[in-house]
Amino acid sequence: MKTITKTYHSLHQLPKAGILLLALMCSSLGWTNDDRPIRLGSLAVSKQFGDYTVFGAGGLIKGTIEGELVSTGVVGKINQQFYWQAEYFGLFTDIPNGGTKHDNRARTTLTYVKAFDTWRFSVRPLLEYRNSETLNGFRLRPQLALFYPLTIKEQKITPSFKIEPFYVEKQQEFTFTLIYFGAEWSIHPKLALSAEYVRIIDHINTTDIEGPALTLKVRL
Repeated sequence: MKTITKTYHSLHQLPKAGILLLALMCSSLGWTNDDRPIRLGSLAVSKQFGDYTVFGAGGLIKGTIEGELVSTGVVGKINQQFYWQAEYFGLFTDIPNGGTKHDNRARTTLTYVKAFDTWRFSVRPLLEYRNSETLNGFRLRPQLALFYPLTIKEQKITPSFKIEPFYVEKQQEFTFTLIYFGAEWSIHPKLALSAEYVRIIDHINTTDIEGPALTLKVRL
């Protein structure tokens, strides 16, 4: 009887292990086609104060786009299902003449989170105002995300999938779609490592961008 129970438990874990393996494989992919390569590495730090969380992040972008990114903001908890967020995001990229292109963005979001058995689902609209040397105006970025928390040998690992189209108000069309596929490993209650495969689909031009993104998350 113990053998049967153990075998059933092992078979029951196979779908979870498969999801994890696929997520980690996708997050570590290089470039297998003619898409332009990109690599992102960042550090994110957050601190919770009651129902509010203050955060800040900084990182580097390499490959097709070269530069730095920073963000800071606050997340507020309305109830168990709704959260709001206000954020400043800055992207500073190198340009051929040796200068730097500044892309400053103000963002606000409202996120809805729902659990279905062991799956977690979230959806949110993100309204963004951009102010840069070349682009200004509003952009809507709705996002749909799925998460599947796992515990493997006492390690908490959460594979995830996210899709996020960009709608530009001035052009009145969808210009990009972001796809994220990866996993987050909770190393410690205050420390997590996120590895993702990121694909940016360009609906205007013919060449897309893709590559790995690695983020170290620290909770103070």
